[in-house]
Order: sequence, then structure tokens, then C-alpha cells
Amino acid sequence: MNVPLPWKTEIKYLGFIFSKTNQNNINIKYLRTKARRKINTLKSIAYKTYGPRTKDLISIANNSICSLFFHNCSTINKWLATHLNICDVIQTTALRTAMGLPIWTPNIILLKLAAQETLSGKIKRLATQFFLKYIAYGAHSPLYRNDGTQSVKLTNKDSSALDQILPAFNIDINHIIKFPITLDCLNIKCEIHLHSFLFQDKSLPKTTIEALFEDTIRTNFSNFFLIATDASKSPQITSIAGTSSTNSFTYRLQHINSIFSAEALALCQALDELPNDEDSVLLLTDSLSALQALANLSIKSHKIILRLAAKIATREKFHQNIVLLWTPGHADIKWNEKADMLARRVSESDLNIQWVSVEDIITQLKVHSENQTDTTYRGSKYYATLGDIPSIQTIAPWLKNRREDIIIARIISRMIITPALLHRFGLNDNPLCSMCKCDNSIEHILLYCRKYSLIRQSLCHRLHINLVGISMFKSFISIICSSQHAIRALFSLVKFFDIC
Repeated sequence: MNVPLPWKTEIKYLGFIFSKTNQNNINIKYLRTKARRKINTLKSIAYKTYGPRTKDLISIANNSICSLFFHNCSTINKWLATHLNICDVIQTTALRTAMGLPIWTPNIILLKLAAQETLSGKIKRLATQFFLKYIAYGAHSPLYRNDGTQSVKLTNKDSSALDQILPAFNIDINHIIKFPITLDCLNIKCEIHLHSFLFQDKSLPKTTIEALFEDTIRTNFSNFFLIATDASKSPQITSIAGTSSTNSFTYRLQHINSIFSAEALALCQALDELPNDEDSVLLLTDSLSALQALANLSIKSHKIILRLAAKIATREKFHQNIVLLWTPGHADIKWNEKADMLARRVSESDLNIQWVSVEDIITQLKVHSENQTDTTYRGSKYYATLGDIPSIQTIAPWLKNRREDIIIARIISRMIITPALLHRFGLNDNPLCSMCKCDNSIEHILLYCRKYSLIRQSLCHRLHINLVGISMFKSFISIICSSQHAIRALFSLVKFFDIC
């Protein structure tokens, strides 16, 4: 058409606005407007007494509202603290709507009840995970050139985040297991036997499994060089071992490795150390999950599985026949028992292999982030009053409907509407109980008020407790949230306390 393309000061790509000036402000305004529309939609379905359950509304808040900030987390994590605080405000607004809690509910209690980490913290964690994944792609990553040198320099924020996290887990960036350089590993032809033989039935007696295994080896693998591997994970040590008729090995691993990764690393190490020039090698392992992952190999498989496949592919090039055989664990198969014994005997003084899977680092990051919410709550002033409160998702199976979800959340957080609470925020002139002449709070109503003494006695009788020994509100909450019977007992009488 010979029409010149117009100049633009900004362009939107994949939901993110790239602007010539003040890009961050434009994006936060755009995302905040979009989030507000979604929160208003959430309000329209959350206000109903018998509408969607709280746990489902929390999922909607996460997957529809908070997720707006996840897709571009590697860019958003570089925003100013002021902008990240806006993200947290959007998250807490959505969670208050989902849980039916008033606006003055403290954020610490809100996040603890919803079992959520702060949105700004999650954005930073996801950005770190993003760069860790690309580091693990090695030569296939845009972060590196073909010769392995770094082609893209990380910003100071991204680099410092990695520098803080990796040493905290005692990990060096060079020890992260990377994607194989070539893709030949995706076309391995080795046999993997998961349920091909009779002895692979764990329901059989141990003596039968052992006899069937020996018969299978004699019949089908008499000319194979046998290698057995195993892994062990205790609270202190993660270890691997391998054994053959001529040699064996034992190593200590980075404790961050999962048992899945350890089993796969044991197979890798066995292929490196134990076979000599044998034409046929039979690898025995009791890790069904590792062999299933290898049998369903794809470019998205765990990096440790791809490394194992690469080692098998290398041996196949030299016409070596590799067969992997699953053996039931703890079934008195002597090969497995020997490898298991070797793995369990590994101590702190044994040789250490530094390799670690990026998937295990990411899992540990998630666990650390989830624990951070608990740590923050335990360090706050609210812990002394409320104690170790459960999440709504934990007690949701014991509740019947949305109304009960809201009531229990407000009781646990001490945010249920009472004269004392309204007075605290200037919404009521008289905070005192008409009978007892003290603050008419939720603690007073449930534990001390003489007006409800008969109802309280009935509740104690149903819970088989003596309320005289319960002097603190957190002790009462701990008893109520300990079982379904206790919660149902409370809801059978809660309407007589005049709090809902």
C-alpha cells in the first residue's frame, strides 16, 4: 500500500508495555487497572454466603490476579520497592476478598491464613528460577555462546540474587547439571524393563521374588555384566552406591538432591566407573520413577535424566548393549541389598560429588519461600496472641459452606465483628460488655462472658475439656482447629454467642 509505518512511543508485547520513557510506571498502571477489574469480578462471586468456597477463591486470586505479574517476572523483579509494594497491595486486596476478611486484617495474618508468600517475594523467586533454568540449558541457552562463555551479562539485581541463593544452599553455579550438548540422547535404543518379568510384582513373597529374579537372570541375561545401584537419603546425608562382580563405589551427594535425582546420579556414576569393555551391561535399580522418566524421555525431562540418556547414547555409539531392569526394593535380592547397604554406610568423611539438579534447587526455593511466611508470622506480635494458626486450606474439608469459611477465618484472626473491634477503629462508641463491664471482644465472648456461661459449658462438654484451664485465646483456637469434631461442635453453638 506504500503507507509509511507510524512512529509509536510505546508498544505492547505479550501483555507487557515497552515504552520510550518511564516504562515501569506505565506497566504498573496497566497491570493495576487490569487487576482491579478482576478483583471487582471476584467480589461479585465472593460475597455470597453460600457461593464458591474460600479455598477455590484463593486459587482464583492466585491464578487470575496475581499471575498477571508472573509472566514478566524477570523484568518486574527490577522495579523499585514502591512498585513492588503496589503488587503486594493488589495481592492482599484479592486475598481479603477471597477470605471474607475486613480491610483492617493485618497482612501477616492474612498471608498465614491463606498459606501464601508475598507477591513481591514470589516475583523475585520466579525470576531467580527463570535464570536458573536458562543456566541449566548450558550451550542451548541464550545466556551462553557455543564455546561455553557467557554471552549475556546479568543485571546487578539478578546476579546478586543468584549470589545470595546459591551459597546459601552450598552450591556453585558450575555444579548445576546442564542440558547435554547434543540431542542424540533423545534417540537412545536401550531396553528398559519395568514390568516385563514375573519377579517385578511386589505383591509376591520375598522368597518368590528372589527365586524368580535368579531364574530371570539365568534365562535372559546370562551373558550380561551386572551392576546394581542404589541411593539413600537421611536427615543428614544423601548418598549413592554401585556394585558389580569386580568393583564398587560410594559417594556422598549434595543434600539438596532429591532421592529421585540421587538414584539417577547413581546410574550415571555406575556407567562412568564400573563397566570395562563388556559388550552387554545390565543395570539394576529399585527406582521405578527414574526408569519411567527415562522411558518417557523428552526435551522437557529432568536434566539428570537427560544426562543419563546422554551417557547411554555415548556407549551405544560404541556398540555397547545397555539394558535397565527394575527390581523391587527390600525383596532380599542380593544385588540390591548389597548396593543398599553400601549407600547407607556412607558418612561425612566419604568423597563428595557436587553435582546438583536445577529442579531440586527450584523445589528447595519453593520450600524456603513457604517457610518464610511462617517465619515472619512467628516473629510478629500476633503469634503471642493467636499462636500457631492453621491455613484455611487445611481445615476446609471440615467446613460445609462459604459462610462457615468466613466465620472461622474471622474467629481465628480475631477479626469477627464485635463492639470492641468496632470501637478500635472508631465505628462504635461503647466497647464494653453490658453485663461484665469489660471490653466486649471475641476472647471475652467465647471464654469469659457470664451471659454465655451455659452455652460455654455445653461446648466444653462436647469437646471434653475444662475451660478453667484455658486462659488464653490461642489455646482455645488450637483446640477448636485440632479436629473436625471440635469445629463441628463450635458451629453447632456459635449462633448462640451473638457473633454472626
